[in-house]
Amino acid sequence: MNRVTSAIRAFFLHNWPQKLGALLAAVLIWWFAAVGEAPQTQASRVVDVQVQGLGSGSVASGIPDNAVITIRGPSVLIERLQAQNLSAVIDLSGSSGSFERSINVLIPQGVELVSVTPDQVIGTIETVAEATVPVEPVLIGSGSRDSRAAVSVEPQHVTVRGLASVLSRVSRVTVPVRSTAGNRTVAGFPADVEGLPVAGITVEPGTVQVTVTETPVLESRTVSVNFTPPALQGFNV
Repeated sequence: MNRVTSAIRAFFLHNWPQKLGALLAAVLIWWFAAVGEAPQTQASRVVDVQVQGLGSGSVASGIPDNAVITIRGPSVLIERLQAQNLSAVIDLSGSSGSFERSINVLIPQGVELVSVTPDQVIGTIETVAEATVPVEPVLIGSGSRDSRAAVSVEPQHVTVRGLASVLSRVSRVTVPVRSTAGNRTVAGFPADVEGLPVAGITVEPGTVQVTVTETPVLESRTVSVNFTPPALQGFNV
């Protein structure tokens, strides 16, 4: 028994690199033969679009989140091919302003690309900018008739950040404040010169400290007095 085991072991260990290479070659030959004889099929996969070459501080608009890639090949390959095995890339190196670029698709060997939707992307590259604007508190509610409310905020200026074309519309950050006295933390929103909100802008810090104080108000008023003397006989008033 030991002689048989030793003989088997010697057979496998003798020239084992050559024998392993021959085995792998046989497997590859079988695989390519099976793939070549497999029926052809077609399928589509949804793949995330990757952006390359975009400079720091820039944002590209108009680029789709994903693309539909249609491929054709042997069924044994297509059935095993998942979206993560495909790549859809748009290269924006050297681009600025408006651009039109093709989506480049990378697929495994042995598979044919039929189509990619969309195949062309038209968009715009814009820079991200920031600015410092004042904080403007706006009282909400009528408050007490016998007092006057005063508001103070801290900080009085904040930093706003966004696309340069949108940021140019921001004139201030408006903070709605209840008219009741007290201290509170309030979030504001970027607004244009007419007080309307401007979307797509971030504010740093996102909240401010607000203090509302009430001061008693004493009012005076001048009124007219109309006097009608009584009609008394024998008396002149």
